[in-house]
Amino acid sequence: MKVKSYFKELFKEHLPRKELREELGLTTNFIQEENKIGKNLAGDLLVTLPWIVGGALTVIGAAFAYDYFIRDKEAPEIESLKYKDRVFKRENQEFFACVKEKNPEKYAILNLNNTKIEIPFDEKDSCYKISFDPSKYWSKEGIVKGELIVPDKYNNISKENVSFFVNLESPKIEGLDINRKDVGIYEISGLIKDDNLENAFLLIDNNRIDLNKNGNNFYSEIKTLKDLEFKLCAFDKFNLSSCVNGKIEFSQDNPNVYYALNKGLNQSYIDLIKPLDNDGKQDLNEREFVDLLSEYQKFLVIPTYLNYLRNQTSDGIISNEELNYSKNFSSLVERLYENVLKGKIDELKVKANNAPDKWEAEEILKKARILEEILNKRIVDNSTINVLDYSSSLGLKLNFDRELASNATAKVLGYYGIAVVERKLPEEFDAISLLTKATQDKIYGENIVDFEPIVINDAANRTILIGSLDIGRDTWMLAHLLKERPYLVEQPKKYEWINRMIQEVAYDIFDDEYSLNSRWIEPHSGKEHLPENVTPTNKEVWEVILGFHDYMDKLPEKLKKDNLPIVFPYYDSDLLKSQINDKVGRTIALFLLAKLPNATYDWSREEIVPGMEGIRVFLKQLPWIYEEMKNAWKDPNSEGYKNAMVAYKMWLNDRFVHGMKNTVKQFSGTWPFEQPGTIDDFLNKNWENWKFAKFPYAYMRGRGSYGPDFNIKNYGEWEMYDDGLPLAYKAFGIPLGEMYGDGTSGNLGGPGNYFFREFAIYGIPDSIINSLLNERSLGRIAVGYGNGISLTSCIDGFEKDSGYQIYEWFRHTPIYLWKKGKS
Repeated sequence: MKVKSYFKELFKEHLPRKELREELGLTTNFIQEENKIGKNLAGDLLVTLPWIVGGALTVIGAAFAYDYFIRDKEAPEIESLKYKDRVFKRENQEFFACVKEKNPEKYAILNLNNTKIEIPFDEKDSCYKISFDPSKYWSKEGIVKGELIVPDKYNNISKENVSFFVNLESPKIEGLDINRKDVGIYEISGLIKDDNLENAFLLIDNNRIDLNKNGNNFYSEIKTLKDLEFKLCAFDKFNLSSCVNGKIEFSQDNPNVYYALNKGLNQSYIDLIKPLDNDGKQDLNEREFVDLLSEYQKFLVIPTYLNYLRNQTSDGIISNEELNYSKNFSSLVERLYENVLKGKIDELKVKANNAPDKWEAEEILKKARILEEILNKRIVDNSTINVLDYSSSLGLKLNFDRELASNATAKVLGYYGIAVVERKLPEEFDAISLLTKATQDKIYGENIVDFEPIVINDAANRTILIGSLDIGRDTWMLAHLLKERPYLVEQPKKYEWINRMIQEVAYDIFDDEYSLNSRWIEPHSGKEHLPENVTPTNKEVWEVILGFHDYMDKLPEKLKKDNLPIVFPYYDSDLLKSQINDKVGRTIALFLLAKLPNATYDWSREEIVPGMEGIRVFLKQLPWIYEEMKNAWKDPNSEGYKNAMVAYKMWLNDRFVHGMKNTVKQFSGTWPFEQPGTIDDFLNKNWENWKFAKFPYAYMRGRGSYGPDFNIKNYGEWEMYDDGLPLAYKAFGIPLGEMYGDGTSGNLGGPGNYFFREFAIYGIPDSIINSLLNERSLGRIAVGYGNGISLTSCIDGFEKDSGYQIYEWFRHTPIYLWKKGKS
């Protein structure tokens, strides 16, 4: 350090460095110039060379010594370095490198990707600065890397690593397209240009959907059933992105489908409506059709209904006619559903009411409750679809889209479907056509297909249901009856009668525990009846049904022709309703009139004949007994008439002396009976048909007691009650039933507990019954459902005779009319 300080002071004092350099420069220039003009200073120089060289060496040595010991050896200090990390296309890079350096060089060098860029020095703020467009040096988008070289005048160098992105440009999205491929199916595509594209996707409701690629075209299929806003976005490798907004106008592209979905139509059915949107518009008919579809969509699981509506929309147009047809058919399908389920529920409840024990009844009722729940929730389940599909198809064959089906028609089509699909009965198109023609009658159509059970709440607080045990079978039989007797369609006032007739006859033949298909012992003869296994399609079955129908159908005219009273106008529902207004009463009376016996007494063979043969015998004997009774009635001097009058009185006297004294007194008085102030006398005076209604009983009893049936083989009082009376009353078209009374003492049936069984005449007009009940002097009277009156109706007299309950007997079920101690 001392040597350096010495030379430093020496040179400062005698020959500063700057002056030395200037002197050496001038000397060199002088020599060069003199040589150019021809002077040879070399020689002169040689003379003085030692001195000069010595001096120069001295000076140069001193200079070099100075330079070596005191010149700048420190590299520039880069105090700050600023530049853009990311330079976008058509954007300049702004580069700043501020240094701390006494001897800065004029330029720093930016060496990037083998490209050198000089950066000038700005003395004002001691920074190297430059603004340049990177695209002049690099054409591609990407990163450039290298170093910044900052030298000073003594070649001291500082370096700094430098890298930045150049020519950055967001991906270009061109030509966003939304193409409707089908209802709810769109292809969204866009042309995306970027050499460094990393990814492209759709952004829908914050969900990312990656796009497929085909060249520069990016696309994806989107399914939507609503208006949908979205973004198509593209990202490159440098995390630059572009997005464009788009919107699927589903409501505009598919106005009918969109409206249907908003109305609550299940998406699985939009194919039905698709054709209506071919024109991208919705007219009033289409709108109303969609409303219809939405309302009835639960029934679209029925193939026939679904296909029908699909056919209406297939051409993309809903005409006025198609709209009206669709309304008609939809209404029919809905009512088919309701009536099929209600019919099955009613059938189950009737079966439960007829069950042999409570356990079985409860099991049946469980099934009914399940169906009720299905109906309440409007569920179309597998248990009914096949029936509904068949019935719907049948409705179309019968053109019940072009014509609005009545509710009665909907019932009959539904019940007929049960018959064909579940009961496996054959379809008879002619038959069901006739039946639906009848059900379309606006006034009487409901009567022919009325299978609603009647409900009775009796004196014992029991609820009793009476109705069809198989509505499908019974409906099929009604249709077949019309096929065999088509003229009945044009006689609608008979509809109520033929419905009840078929129900009762079907019960007697197929359902009764003593039916043709059951095994039982005939109580009087002891004959065993074996199951005959008949079906609703058997020829023998229809021989007896048609035989019975034909007799009853001709009977009113025959009675009129023979000038005999018509006690019960079963053949005319208007007259019938005026006689018995209550439906329950009319039904009981009609069932009793229609009842066929399971066995009958054959007067020609003098034996009881059971089963199908017995019914044939019964029907064969109807005209015979009619003529016998007619002749006796019309001739008071005949033996038949006289025997009948005596037998009637002797019957009352028999009951009088066998423990029923008070009962008989209330009913008809004492010998010779029919005394004033009694029920019998009141009816004789107030109802002109009472004497005629009593006559079949009196006549049959007279035959057995004094006439031709006295002491005949296999025929006594019980056979008269079970075989003779049903025949006689049926012959005159008068409903016949039975009333029972239970008592605790008396001679009738023996001492002690006993039951009292008597015939009862049904179908008496409401007006007569009301007058009878209002005549307080006659005492309390038990009237059977169906307006039935019997000797057993006498409550006051029967109670005095130790009786404690009165009931009518119907289908093996007691219906209590009076119980002692209950009002």
